[in-house]
Amino acid sequence: MTRRSSPLATVRSRWHLITNLLRPTVSIQRSSGCSRTSAPSEAIRSLPLAGRWPRISPRSSDPLVGVMQFADVVTSRRMVRAFESRPVPTEVLDRILDLARHVPAAGNTQGLDLVVLEGEQTAKYWDATLPSERRVNFPWPRLLDAPVLIIPVSWPSAYVERYSESDKQRTGLGEGEDAWTVPYWYVDTAFSAMVAMLAAVDEGLGALFFGQFEHESAVKTAFNIPEDRRPVGTIALGYAFDEQRPSASSQRPRRAFDEVVHRGNW
Repeated sequence: MTRRSSPLATVRSRWHLITNLLRPTVSIQRSSGCSRTSAPSEAIRSLPLAGRWPRISPRSSDPLVGVMQFADVVTSRRMVRAFESRPVPTEVLDRILDLARHVPAAGNTQGLDLVVLEGEQTAKYWDATLPSERRVNFPWPRLLDAPVLIIPVSWPSAYVERYSESDKQRTGLGEGEDAWTVPYWYVDTAFSAMVAMLAAVDEGLGALFFGQFEHESAVKTAFNIPEDRRPVGTIALGYAFDEQRPSASSQRPRRAFDEVVHRGNW
């Protein structure tokens, strides 16, 4: 059965499409194989990742089906390891950041912070995490060209404090971080990171999530992140470079649907 959109979603979809169609040109990434200022119809047909621009579906002549669908955003997302150095417009970045804070949070704790680095701040980050002697053989040098780095930061003690309040006391999770068999501060912060990466795709950008591992302390010191906070990683964000060197991990096949999904029992 086909799932119907709600009236509100339909209105939003139509308004989104109309406002985009009023724009005279479409800005296109070089990897699309067309010029940066192509006519909308040309750009839409040649670019599968059209971001916020409308796309004409090959299954329908109705332009109202042309808005990029959520399934397209999810299935087209890839980890990007080479970036152009051109900056991300402030309004685009702010839309991504705003969406990244609208995520579920256990007990509505909202123990999330986003440290956003641009310009010279990104160079400071790489100085703290990738010393010059290690850059000589670094396999993805254009990763350092990413114009934006976002550090999603969790706040464990906020969750403990929230679950010591009267409405959550019976859970026993307010006794300390060790009481949490699954640390939800990491789960919730990871939700934010995922939303940010999907929002980047919707904006026609590329993104990469990577860990800080042994460099966590150096990152916290470099950017004055409070001692009781835990960065979960870093998101590099920007316009994808034409050529992408795949990682060994990307060559691993995706597990089949029936192998992953267990209905009723394992």
